[in-house]
Amino acid sequence: MNELASLQGMALELGKIIAREVVTELRGGQFADLVDQHASPLGARRHIKLCRANPDRCVQAGRRYLAPKDLVAAELAKPKPARAGDRAPSRDDQLTADLAKAREIGL
Repeated sequence: MNELASLQGMALELGKIIAREVVTELRGGQFADLVDQHASPLGARRHIKLCRANPDRCVQAGRRYLAPKDLVAAELAKPKPARAGDRAPSRDDQLTADLAKAREIGL
């Protein structure tokens, strides 16, 4: 039983060392020019969708997706996709807006 506790203790210490190395690598190592899904200005879901669409340029590390900064910037430059609750303005909405503008200028 004592040997099992000793092995578990060593395994925990090894896990901590590996975790520190992974964090160091993600923050400043070879992945320094990549953006994590949780730090992405796109939001996690849009970031993951971008990574899945570009597997040759992105990295999946465990459950995290990392994308190059230039790819994220290019995605940000695109117009936002329409959301399910968004609707195109109807003809009545457009006429109401035009009428309000006309009243503002005194027509």
